Amino acid sequence: MRTPTKRCAERQQLFQERQKRTKLAYDEYIARLKAETPLTPTFLAKKHNCCRGTLKSWIDGGMMKSQSSAQRIKLTPEEEAVLVQYLIETAKRGFPDTPRRAAMRANCILRERTSDPTACVGQNWINRFLNRHKTQLSRYWSTTLTTVSQTPQNNLGNIFLYLIMVLIGFPSF
Repeated sequence: MRTPTKRCAERQQLFQERQKRTKLAYDEYIARLKAETPLTPTFLAKKHNCCRGTLKSWIDGGMMKSQSSAQRIKLTPEEEAVLVQYLIETAKRGFPDTPRRAAMRANCILRERTSDPTACVGQNWINRFLNRHKTQLSRYWSTTLTTVSQTPQNNLGNIFLYLIMVLIGFPSF
């Protein structure tokens, strides 16, 4: 049985192979166009075993998936690394940021870089950010920590009460 990481690697490899075949078909189209003997995208797609729609999109001036996603990225990898370190640091101190506050901090970084006071990350950006950096953050920044800080009770008082009971030796509640 294949593991999830092995399946991801296989899918990534298949995607890269398709991209290479499509690039070859595109290059042949451009070469034939310059030689004034153009071939149809359908013929080239069949010849190179690639997706006709993708090839046609590239011919019409569309971008590769990697190029378009690079343009839509909100924070640079360096900025995301700074945010990850900040979240780890606050969690180590015992007061992890909530997802909402983390998104506010990301907005501050984005606004500072772009000089646009209205720039902001999307509504689901923080969930995708946490998923991208889950190996680094999962040890320090879990959903239980964020939900504890969002409850209306006096959490700090509960934490100190529990700490005192543990230190004195009382059974936990």
